[in-house]
Amino acid sequence: MFYDQVRGGWDDNPVLPVQTSQLAKLKLDGFQPLTALDLGCGLGFGAKNLKKVFPGIRITGADITASVKTDFEINSDSEFVQIDGVSLPFGDEFFDLILVNDVIEHVADTDSLIKEVYRVLSPEGFLLLSTPNMAAWFNRISLLFGHQLFFSEVSYEKIFGRPGTDVVGHLRLFTQSALVQFLAHHRFHVSNLGAAPFAALPKPLCYLDRVFCMKPSLAACLCITANKLLV
Repeated sequence: MFYDQVRGGWDDNPVLPVQTSQLAKLKLDGFQPLTALDLGCGLGFGAKNLKKVFPGIRITGADITASVKTDFEINSDSEFVQIDGVSLPFGDEFFDLILVNDVIEHVADTDSLIKEVYRVLSPEGFLLLSTPNMAAWFNRISLLFGHQLFFSEVSYEKIFGRPGTDVVGHLRLFTQSALVQFLAHHRFHVSNLGAAPFAALPKPLCYLDRVFCMKPSLAACLCITANKLLV
């Protein structure tokens, strides 16, 4: 299977410092989660980062790719569960905090995924989610000149129509407004909207990319904190 070939995540992922700030704000506001789910956990760097803010938290990593189990457990000192698709083998309202980092863009049935996240998240819990921004500033320029959007892929075998060589299986892309509306439709309220740069840009463009992070709708990556709307 395609995703068995992908061993995702890296220790200097630019999303992680943004989430550290978001987690620190939650902690400052009195949020003290006991349990967390790292959904699509990859090698465990998101979970490792979470433990820096909440050292005593119990984290479960879940991923469709069984080959990440050993690295995840080593990097995060947490337990791992292999999942099949988006059906989660956990009880209702089981977790206080759920990480979904760079995952939703790989999922065909995003509705089923977010419904499962809502189901297993506790009433007072939070979702932290990151995903590439389809409307990033460089994507707007790319499309203007008739090129394929960065982050987008038309084949599992090769990249066509844009720079880059790594095929990672992006199936769904969001703009800021689409992501916020999508989460609202599934009864989530976005309480914090941050942004992260794109690590793969050429160095001369990296400074400009960081500047655009001040306006998430133009940034490379969207990083949100959301809570459940209990209606």
